[in-house]
Amino acid sequence: MKRTWIISGILLFVFSLKGQQKLVDSLELSLNGSKPDTNRVNTLGHLCKAHWQKGNYNKALECANEALGLSEKLSFKKGKAASYNNIGNIYMFWGDHKKALEYLFQSLKLREEMKDLKGMGVCYNNIGNVYINHSEYNKAIEYYLRSKDIREKLKDEEGIASILSNIGNIYNRQGDYARALEYYYQSLRKREKLGDKKSLAISSNNIGNIYHSLTDNGKAIEYYKKAEKLETETEDKSGLAYTYNCIGSVYMDSGDYAHSLEYYFRSLKLRRETGNKDGIAISMGNIGNIYSHMGDPKKALEYLFGALKIYEEIDNKEGMEIEMVNIGRVYTEQKNYRQALVYLNKSATLAAIVGDVETLMEAYKGLSEIYSLTGKDKPALETYKQYIVFRDSLFNEETTKKSVRAEMNFDFEKKEATVKLEQEKKEAIAAAEKKKQRIILLAISGLGLLILGFAIFAYRSFLQKKKANEEISKQKHIIEEKQKEILDSIYYARRIQRSLLPSEKYVDRRLRKLMKR
Repeated sequence: MKRTWIISGILLFVFSLKGQQKLVDSLELSLNGSKPDTNRVNTLGHLCKAHWQKGNYNKALECANEALGLSEKLSFKKGKAASYNNIGNIYMFWGDHKKALEYLFQSLKLREEMKDLKGMGVCYNNIGNVYINHSEYNKAIEYYLRSKDIREKLKDEEGIASILSNIGNIYNRQGDYARALEYYYQSLRKREKLGDKKSLAISSNNIGNIYHSLTDNGKAIEYYKKAEKLETETEDKSGLAYTYNCIGSVYMDSGDYAHSLEYYFRSLKLRRETGNKDGIAISMGNIGNIYSHMGDPKKALEYLFGALKIYEEIDNKEGMEIEMVNIGRVYTEQKNYRQALVYLNKSATLAAIVGDVETLMEAYKGLSEIYSLTGKDKPALETYKQYIVFRDSLFNEETTKKSVRAEMNFDFEKKEATVKLEQEKKEAIAAAEKKKQRIILLAISGLGLLILGFAIFAYRSFLQKKKANEEISKQKHIIEEKQKEILDSIYYARRIQRSLLPSEKYVDRRLRKLMKR
């Protein structure tokens, strides 16, 4: 099924990381005897990721739950947020979208409380992945755009490229290949600037997928070969396995089953080497479909049941329902309608529980075909109507328009928020300037009043001093007049005195005369 390799493409980057047994062994060794502290929480988180990269979801869940429990005891918010995120991703791979969202939103809430922008961006992206797998494309694009917005603020170019690729996946799933290609090329250009070969290989594969959908097999192979070259250079076995799977799909659709089988087996070999159970199941399912096309139902069922068994072991409900549909088809081709109905009904039931609209569409299409072939017109019509309902909910023009509107609305709201922020900034600057001018005016006025007060004080002091000086001058003049009068009196008295008293010469003469006698 085309959807299998689209979903696989979404998760490819996760599985292209360190998925070797050595890493698992090393992490498990470091846990032995480790203290129940934040370091143990972080190690459990890494071990959880290593297990899910190998498709060991049950072990991954055990590690995540232990990390969560220890984080709660330590009140380690960052560890709790990471654990919720890991648990959410595990449930997403299992196809339990309800539980996946429950845990991812708990992780998001904690990261919002911590103001952890990078973590919020990761959560938004993972929530978008859940919604796209659940065929809720409008919600998927909403959360992808939120993630993109944060990554732009953080200047995370690889993160932006990854989101552009995911948005392309939405339009690809809806059959809007032109718009999907637009986003894939945007992602490719960013990754070319970054020079990350593994990421470039992912973009090349995505573009190849679009040309494959457009039945331009030459172009599709061209881009797949570019991806193959990059993955060979980087020794990325998981990525190379995915690329071989894509090439196999092109050959299958063009009717070249021999080449298709060759590349599917190459993919299976690499996935067995890396221990990626999810990938092994995908490759086995594809090989089963090829044998079905080649008219070998025995071989087809062998590989399809092999894939189903692996999905059951790792509890991947989405994989189980897809393989049940494929098994139902093979039984239909064999005219074993009884067994076909069993597996198609099982698939429909499981898909309804999970909420997988696309598989429901395929299951009801198969059921309608069987009822029609067996002459059961009423159930044939009822199941065909159900098929149409689910088909239209996925691929009608209105659904695609909603995705575009969701994207446009987000851009509009973002621009509106930016304009509002700019306006608020301008108003704040204007208010600050007005306040500044008011302060300056008050300061100048205060200074003016101070100067005026000082001038009045100085003038009053001058007048008082002048008045005092005039009073002093007046008093001085009076004193001088009095002094003059006194002196004049003294001089006058002295003249009178002198005029009444005999002179010294007269006295001296009289004394001499007396002495002579």
